[in-house]
Order: sequence, then structure tokens, then C-alpha cells
Amino acid sequence: RVLTMRVPRRVAGLCCRHGRAAVQRRSATSSVDAAEVAKFGTFDWAAEDGGGGAAPLHALNPIRLKYVADSVAATGAPIGPRTTVLDVGCGGGLLSVGLAAEYGATVVGVDASDVAIDAARKRAEALLSASTAPPRFVVGAPEDLLLGTASTTESAAASTASEEGIAVMPSAGFDVVCALEVVEHVADVDAFVATLATLCRDGGSVVVSTLDRTVASYLLAILTAEDLLGLLPRGTHDWAKFVPPTELAVMLGRRGLIVRDVQALHYVPPVAALAGAGVPERLVRRASSLRRPRAWLGSFVPGRTPNYILHATKGVVGGRTPATPSSPADAGR
Repeated sequence: RVLTMRVPRRVAGLCCRHGRAAVQRRSATSSVDAAEVAKFGTFDWAAEDGGGGAAPLHALNPIRLKYVADSVAATGAPIGPRTTVLDVGCGGGLLSVGLAAEYGATVVGVDASDVAIDAARKRAEALLSASTAPPRFVVGAPEDLLLGTASTTESAAASTASEEGIAVMPSAGFDVVCALEVVEHVADVDAFVATLATLCRDGGSVVVSTLDRTVASYLLAILTAEDLLGLLPRGTHDWAKFVPPTELAVMLGRRGLIVRDVQALHYVPPVAALAGAGVPERLVRRASSLRRPRAWLGSFVPGRTPNYILHATKGVVGGRTPATPSSPADAGR
């Protein structure tokens, strides 16, 4: 496979040129970036292997699901049938369907891609039993839920949630708000975080996973995953839009949320991906134990961990009101 090396030009000015670009991109007024939405309309959301784009997400889903459940349980209110969960940028419904199937949660999944929402609905129909309440999937941005303008997908010509009288948004906010692998694709990160905070009830949880803006994340998420192994379509990620956890923690803190935990998300591709990328045969044989994609949680190491997932709580939790971090250094402690 021919590899076009993008390293010299893309990495040369990491701290200055891309840093400025990141700030400029975050000046938009909507969380939806049409170009980003179009990318995910090309994903094969049902494919657990291959280069359809969703294979790494399928591999990561079990540990993401467990992390969400464990983090929420640590607040003293385990996820159950009475728990309302909002899955922002739900894509093909991997997390949404998992939360409904394993915990019986009342789930709403929202995504700006109608193609992804259609895939999510089909996944729910295929995997959930008749006795399990399926997630409600809506097309739109998270801010649309506040305005009642997100569209359901129960008919080809779906009307708005407000017209149908559908109670998509709980009056007090959702118990849990998740945005997994979404932050790096929105047009305005700060506004997006503000919306997540508004959608979460007081005492609720917000769980976010994304990529840190480091050399390691460029080498692994873009050069390796996209250019070398072809696990994701080229152009899926823009390094300038990656968000360090310290920056994200400060944004959350300004909205009354405090980060309780940060962990690394590790993913190793299957041996077939390595072989298809032209990796020497002797190295492929050494990696022959990797029959399926593997993913696990680990300790977050600043500057060395490309992917991370964090849990934050809003307002009073367990009788304590969290203090707002005043700086990135405080937020990262």
C-alpha cells in the first residue's frame, strides 16, 4: 500500500500554526460542522471489522459502556430503568443500544447525521428484545433538544419533536449526558460544552471521550489509523481540533462541572490490519495473537496518551458542591 507521508508539514508547527487554527475554528456559532457530519455519513456503522470507519468504535464500545456505568454508579445512583441518558453524537447507536440492553436505561440518542441515526435505529431493532425499551433517536444537534427542533426518525418525513409532542428533554435535564468521540468534530467546542452542561441535571454526570492534542495523537490517530492501516477514512480527524483534557476541564468547570476522573483509552488493531498495511511478515507473525481488536482503560499520561475519557459531575453530588477550577493546572489535578 502506497503511503503519502503527511508528517513533515503537519507536525512541523504543532504549537503555533495549528494552535492558532484551533482557536479560529472554535469561534463558530453552532456546534454542527457540516463537513464533519458528511464524513460520518460514509461510515459503515454495522461493520465490526475492516476499513468502514466504525471498527475501532465497536472495539472501544464495551469499555466505554462499562466506564459510563461505573462512573455514574460511583456517584451513588447506578444506571437503571429510571435513569435518563442522552448520547450526543450517537453515531450508529453503539453506546445507546448498549445502555438500553445492559442497564435498561431510558436513552435518547442525537446525531446531526441522518445516515448515522438510521443505522442506530436499525441496530436497536436488530439487537434489543421486545421487552426492552429502545432508545429514541433524533436527528439534530444537542442544542436543538433545548429548542424542541430535533427530528425523530420514526417516519421518512419526520416532523419535529415539538410538533409531535414528544418529551425528548426531561424537565430537570438528563441524569447522564455522554459525548464520546464527538468533541473533536464540533464547530465550537466551548459552546458545545455549555450545551452539554445545560442538558445535564444538577447532580448529574457528563462523560466525554476525545483525543489529546499531542504529537502522539497525530502519529497514532491520523498517520497510523488513517494513512497506514486504513482503519478510518483519510480526513476523519483534524489534529487542530483535538482538545487537551486540561482545556476541556476548564470549559466544564466554567459551567459548574468538575472532572472526577480521567483515564486513557487504548486500542490495538487486529493482525489483519497490520498485514494489509504491508507490515513485514515476521512482525505480523509476532502479532498473531491479536486475532480481534483489543481495547482497554489505563492511566492517563499527559503528552503520551492520545485518547482519553473523563467523568464530570454537575452541582451538588453526595452533599458536596464542586469547586470550579480556575486554571488548566488546577483542572488537571
